[in-house]
Amino acid sequence: MVKKQKETKKFTNRRSEQDLDLEKKPAMFWAIVALVVLVVVIGCGVALWATKGETSDTKKDTNTTQTKPKEEKPVAKEPETPQEDTNQPETSAKITEVTTTVSPSQSGYLVIKQWGIAYKIPQGFNDIAFWLESQGSMNNILFFADGVDSDCPIGGKVVQSSTVSSTSTQGFKVGDMYYFIEKVDGTCNSKWADAVWQMVQNPVGVVQ
Repeated sequence: MVKKQKETKKFTNRRSEQDLDLEKKPAMFWAIVALVVLVVVIGCGVALWATKGETSDTKKDTNTTQTKPKEEKPVAKEPETPQEDTNQPETSAKITEVTTTVSPSQSGYLVIKQWGIAYKIPQGFNDIAFWLESQGSMNNILFFADGVDSDCPIGGKVVQSSTVSSTSTQGFKVGDMYYFIEKVDGTCNSKWADAVWQMVQNPVGVVQ
């Protein structure tokens, strides 16, 4: 009888321990679940923070790159060259724009009033003469001569034209008119021929 009671008591105690184990297991399970959830939440938070930080750094770098002023290197200016008359028609002739002017009464100059031009008379050439020949409706060919033989042209001649010449190689422009010069190699043996040719190449304008 006593032995049976002991066995009953022992069985009861063993059952109580099992019940306690069963009560402890759910608590441990939920503790483990809570711990896992906490770890996942912390992990997600850290990952999100890291991703946000990288995005912010990328935007900052992009903004820095976009707002950085572009450095411009100084460009050396080329020296300006005198511009030719853009209204002048194309020609192979060397055209000089005459800008120097003199008074019609200026001494030492041979004034061609019909054309509004003048020439500096070579020093010592006191017998210089000139005449104009007509070509068409204009007196547009100018000849020079030694007064001793005024019918024989010397030095050079000047052809007046309202347009450029395709054959002449040298000339000048006064106002709207062109003047093309040609050397005269005639039979005249004047000592002033070379001096007149130099004169023909350097005209001046006349103040009317």
